[in-house]
Amino acid sequence: MFIVFYLLALSMDAMLRVSIESNISLSKILIVFGFIPAIRLYGGRTVVFVFSFLGVLLYSSLVAIVGEYGVTNNLIRFNFHALLAASCFYFGYILALRLGVKRAYYIYCWFFWIVFIASVLFYYFSYTPPNIVEKTSVIRGWFWNENDLAMLFVALSFLVYNLGARLGSAKKSLIILFLAIYVAAINEARVVLLASAIFLGLKLIKYFVDFLSEGGGKGVKNSLFIIFIALASLFSYAVLIYLKQDALLDPFFRFVTLDPYGIPYGSIYNRTDAAIYAIYGFFDSYGFGIGLGNSINLIVEQKYGVILSAGSMHNLVAQMIVELGMVFILGFIIFFKKSGFILFVLFWMPFLLNSVSQSSGIFSNYVFFFVFGSAFLFVRKKLAGNMYN
Repeated sequence: MFIVFYLLALSMDAMLRVSIESNISLSKILIVFGFIPAIRLYGGRTVVFVFSFLGVLLYSSLVAIVGEYGVTNNLIRFNFHALLAASCFYFGYILALRLGVKRAYYIYCWFFWIVFIASVLFYYFSYTPPNIVEKTSVIRGWFWNENDLAMLFVALSFLVYNLGARLGSAKKSLIILFLAIYVAAINEARVVLLASAIFLGLKLIKYFVDFLSEGGGKGVKNSLFIIFIALASLFSYAVLIYLKQDALLDPFFRFVTLDPYGIPYGSIYNRTDAAIYAIYGFFDSYGFGIGLGNSINLIVEQKYGVILSAGSMHNLVAQMIVELGMVFILGFIIFFKKSGFILFVLFWMPFLLNSVSQSSGIFSNYVFFFVFGSAFLFVRKKLAGNMYN
């Protein structure tokens, strides 16, 4: 249960700050102390991780100094936040390594249920925790932003489902995914809903292929349950699209053709343009990147166009491409190769799409990176086995 409490403390970063304006919080202090058991249990791995990531931060600083932005407050701030986020990723990885599938599955289930019940109670009783800006129309528990919670829940539900599939508890795990979709729908987290729909749709296709290849009969009951949830999530997303009058495919085609909207306001327009401007910045830096955090300067200074509804990329992958350049792309290629095409499409594509829902605040969503680290160990090609059966 200590690990569950540690996860809860990480998730309470906003609430456990000294003040609403402060960056100092108990969660950040606990991250530092997390290195004590990490060094005791995995001393060699921990040393390699620390020096490897310090190398990344050094590279980030060097390309910023040599490039057009130089050493900025955003560079210093994001180097710090990236170190904390990467540390949580590493802790999640070694936790998975230490505990194994079954224990990790139950720990993450317990964590989900505690946060979910508390968040729903806060919502229905209109309670706002300390150091959190009051907004009772959404479910966000003790998180700073409602997208923080929705993104975490869906990422966590993806991992729990896959761990549950290996333990024969996939159907029970779908309940968690359904509840995560419920929170995303209340919060109007459209990208999170889309990621959920893609995950479930791909899962349904996998069941259908198994059904045909094995002569029928296998997984029919589970498939009916998945159809229900997939239709529910697609319906939720379709309603939100209709209400907001935003297109679904147009942003994708604009990104592929690098054709920005050029419209100052509007969430979809600004997020699409920000991703396109990230590609512009990548090429303008000759592929080296502009340094961690400097993508915010790129947007604020309106180098490629005016974006007024978003102060950051709202896209973790695009942000890393423009900030770390070929270093990130090389790491991403290695990651893709180790995952394998099928596993990447079935799990990691919706998992990473889910992260697009958040702005640069994702770097302080420490528990998300903890979950990411565990998924990085568990959801791999050589371990996949029956994960999708």
